[in-house]
Amino acid sequence: MKIHGLLKLLNLIALLLTLTPEVFGQNSALRADEKKDSAWITQSIINANKPVNHKDTNQITHIWAGGKILYCADGSLKATQLIAAPDTFITTLQYFNHGKLVEQRFDYTDLANYTLNKIYRLPDKELSYLFLLSKTEDKPDYEHDWLKDFNSLSNLPNDTDFNHIKKISYAAVMLRLKKDSLVEVNFPPSTPPDNTDNTDATNTMPADSSEITITTTAVLDTSSFGFTSDIRQGRKYPRPFLKYDTLTDKLSFFNIYNKENDDDNNNSTSPFLTVESGAYQHKDTSFVLLNDTSYYSPSLESLTKTVARRNYKAGKYIIKAEAIEGYEEEYGGVIQQTLTERYHIGTQTLTDFNNEDWDKIDLKPDYRLQNNSSLILLLEDETSGHAPGMCGAATYNDLYFWLVDGKSSAQLFSFSYGSCSFDLNYTFSRNGKEITGKFYLIDPDDESNGYEFDDSYWKNNSTYVFVISDSEQTLSRNFYLYFNVLDKKNPVRLKAGKLYRKKQTTSN
Repeated sequence: MKIHGLLKLLNLIALLLTLTPEVFGQNSALRADEKKDSAWITQSIINANKPVNHKDTNQITHIWAGGKILYCADGSLKATQLIAAPDTFITTLQYFNHGKLVEQRFDYTDLANYTLNKIYRLPDKELSYLFLLSKTEDKPDYEHDWLKDFNSLSNLPNDTDFNHIKKISYAAVMLRLKKDSLVEVNFPPSTPPDNTDNTDATNTMPADSSEITITTTAVLDTSSFGFTSDIRQGRKYPRPFLKYDTLTDKLSFFNIYNKENDDDNNNSTSPFLTVESGAYQHKDTSFVLLNDTSYYSPSLESLTKTVARRNYKAGKYIIKAEAIEGYEEEYGGVIQQTLTERYHIGTQTLTDFNNEDWDKIDLKPDYRLQNNSSLILLLEDETSGHAPGMCGAATYNDLYFWLVDGKSSAQLFSFSYGSCSFDLNYTFSRNGKEITGKFYLIDPDDESNGYEFDDSYWKNNSTYVFVISDSEQTLSRNFYLYFNVLDKKNPVRLKAGKLYRKKQTTSN
């Protein structure tokens, strides 16, 4: 039995010896060496700063100031990155392909646009790597040594760094060996398939090592995964990240940003940020979305606050009014500030609502005392869908007359109009049936447009007047709304006044 086991071991060793040098090279050839790496960086900077006649003007227009080297943990790949400015890089990769050490420079992917932070060998059948990169934008009044930050092994900011960062961008680049070079894999995989025909083999940087037999430049358009986060100072605001777990093969992301920002303005005072988080799971040869979620931080509900209070004496009642500001999500995820005014009368609470702009908060209720000491309260909702197009962004006004006696409340009459409609509609009850109609000038069934409220007002405590005019302001008609709260079946009555021609004013 011992001889049989020894023969198995000898056969295994013989099999390993027959494998190509690529296996051993990818696991042991590329190891960090402080002296050699320093010399390599120095020589790379000298070579990059030489004025050469080349289509790539990077070598002519930029002065390369520093560099660093990162290694894949299994020793199969080495990355050299040079820097000329906080957002200007040259990234060169060395790896083994069929037993030969290949040098490949990337000028047109995010490997040339971001600081390289981490390199991971992916569990693909083919040789594949994941590169994590980042780039920060500091506050205008903050001065720091960006070259010193770059030279650190990882340029990822710590908690102290976030105090002066305005924005941070993260990127994940996936490369896979295709034929004789590494090419970028579309990420996420829902994008079109890789185009491997755009790899141009070009000698772009002299190789000092005799082991290096091929030098190529990747010219693929970027197809990486990435995002830019807005940084808000304060402990209540979370910090973004992009990280890869080698044990679970998950790429997790946490993105925070302000939806109110645009390309030219980052001075929003919005008290909340949008959070998007989730994870991609590496399976077989690609990353697939495992989970994702989106929410606001702090939550919109937590930002609701009372901004004004006032009490009014109304006959035998006390009207306790309060104004509440909040936020709500509108069409397309746009967040709009809202104003809700509440009126507490005895055990009753009535509200009006506004998600449009307002200049000031006026809590004075529009009410009239009735003969039986009850109140008629007029409230108005002013809303917009905040959607695209003229009508999507139109303003709609809905007004309601409420009868309140402190123990109960009932809606007596309502009318509405909007900036995208010329219909002036009303609703009330008569003998228990709902009556609907439209204010008019000449004919109740007239479908023509152009009518508008010229004015509306209380004539007395039990009569409200609507003044309707045409768009040319030549014709007008009054509608009178009478309240009789003692009549339980018909507490309101609407009567049309006479049509008359308005007097035209002349100017000298």
